[in-house]
Amino acid sequence: MKIPYKSVLIYTLAVLLNTVYLKAEEKPSTLILKNADYNTNSLKNDQWISYLQGNVTFEYKNGTISADQATWYRSEGIILFQHNINVTTDSTQFSCQRIDYFRAEKKIIANVNIDFFDPKEQIRIIAQNAEYKLETKQLSLTINPKIFHYDTAHSDTSTISANIITYDDSLKIATATNDVRFLNPKEQINIFAQNAEYLVEKKYLTLTKNPKMVHYDTARSETLTIVSEKMIYNDSLKTATLLNDVIMKQGAWKSICKNARYNTETGIAKLRNDPWIYYNIDELTGDSVDLFFKERSLRGVSVMRNVRGFQRDTSKTDTIFREMTGDSIYMSFSDSSYLDKIWVWGNAKTLYYSSKNPENINEAFGKVMELDFARGEINTLNIKDNAEFFYFMDNKKDTGRIESSGDKIKIKFNNGDAIYMTITGAVRGTYFSKRTQ
Repeated sequence: MKIPYKSVLIYTLAVLLNTVYLKAEEKPSTLILKNADYNTNSLKNDQWISYLQGNVTFEYKNGTISADQATWYRSEGIILFQHNINVTTDSTQFSCQRIDYFRAEKKIIANVNIDFFDPKEQIRIIAQNAEYKLETKQLSLTINPKIFHYDTAHSDTSTISANIITYDDSLKIATATNDVRFLNPKEQINIFAQNAEYLVEKKYLTLTKNPKMVHYDTARSETLTIVSEKMIYNDSLKTATLLNDVIMKQGAWKSICKNARYNTETGIAKLRNDPWIYYNIDELTGDSVDLFFKERSLRGVSVMRNVRGFQRDTSKTDTIFREMTGDSIYMSFSDSSYLDKIWVWGNAKTLYYSSKNPENINEAFGKVMELDFARGEINTLNIKDNAEFFYFMDNKKDTGRIESSGDKIKIKFNNGDAIYMTITGAVRGTYFSKRTQ
C-alpha cells in the first residue's frame, strides 16, 4: 500500500514526540517502546499498526515487558506480545507465552505457561490463564493455578491449588476459591476447602466452606482426619486453629469439641469447649482434653477437671459397664493402639457392674489410681491414699460382698474379674456372705 507523504510526516513527528516524552518522564504511566530489532509499520483503517520482532522491549513505570515479537495497535493502545515473554518489576518476575496489553483498562491478559515469582516473599504462582491489573497489582489466575511458598531456611515448600486464585501483590494476599487444596509434603499435611485466604507475609491460611485436614503417614494405613466449620493454619508455627464443630478421627477413635488447636510438629492437640473422646463404644469427657500423637498415632490422652469415662465390654452372654471419675486423668496407648495405662488423680472413683446383676455395683475410691492393661484388657488396679474397694464375689462356693480399705490397695484381674487383692497400711476388711445373711 502506498502511504501518503502527509501520513508519514505525522508518524515521524509522533515518534519524535514519543522519544521526548520518554526522556521527560522517569516513570512512564503507559507502555513505551524501548527496543525492537525490526519494526514494520502499516496504516489500516486510519490506525498505525507496528509489527515488532526480535528483542522487543517496552517500559512501564518501574518495570519492563520483553518478548520475541509484538503487534502494536497504537491508537487503541493495545499490544499483543508473543513468545518468551518476561515482565520484570522492582520486586517481581512474570513470564508466559502470550500477553495482551490494554492501555485503557490498564491491564494485561496472559496465557500459556504463566509463571509469577516474588523473590522477597519466596512465592511462585503458576497457571495457564491470568489477568493482571497494572494499577492495583492484582493477579487473577485460572486453569490449574498453583501457589508455591518456599522456605529455604527449613527446606520446606507449601503448595496451594484451586480452580481460581487471585493474588494482590500490594497486600500480599492470595484468595483461592473452589476445590482448594493446601499441601505440605514435609509435614505430610493435606488441607481441603472451598474457600481460602492466604496471608503471604505471615503465612496464615484461613479456610472456610467444609475445611478438612488430612495428616497422613505413608508408613501407616490410618490417617488423622480433622474437620471443622472454620480452620486457620499458621504455616510458620505449623499450628491449626479449629473453630466450631471440630471432629478429629483416626481408626477406631474420634473426638468432638467446639474449638481446638493442633500443632503438626509437636503432635499435640488441645480440645476445648465440651470435648468428648470416643474409642469404639467407650466415652471420655472433661472440661479440657489434650491429645498427644507420636508419628501420627495417638499415644496419650490428658483430661483435666470433671473427668468422666464410660466403657462397655459386650460378650455373647453379658455386658460389663464401667464408669470412672476424677479431677484429672491420663491415658497412654501402645504402639498397636491398645490402651496401655490409666492414671487418675484427685477424687478418683471407678465402678463396674454386669447387665446380669446391675444391682451388684463394684466400686473403688482413692486419691490416686493406676490401671494397667494387657492388649486392652484390665490387668491390675492400684489405689493410693484413702483407698477403698467394694466388690461383689459370685462363684460356685460362695456369693457375697467384700469391703476393704487401707493406705494402698492392689487388685489383680483375669478376664475382667478380680482374682486377688493386696492391702497395705491401716488395713480393714469385711466380707459379707449372702449365705450367712
